[in-house]
Amino acid sequence: MLSGKENSSFGWDEHRQMVAVWNYISVRKS
Repeated sequence: MLSGKENSSFGWDEHRQMVAVWNYISVRKS
């Protein structure tokens, strides 16, 4: 359970970083 929680947290951090990158690109385009 703890391992699953760590994996979920890691996945969320990576997803949040990817979204931040896409937002940065979108802002620079416009």
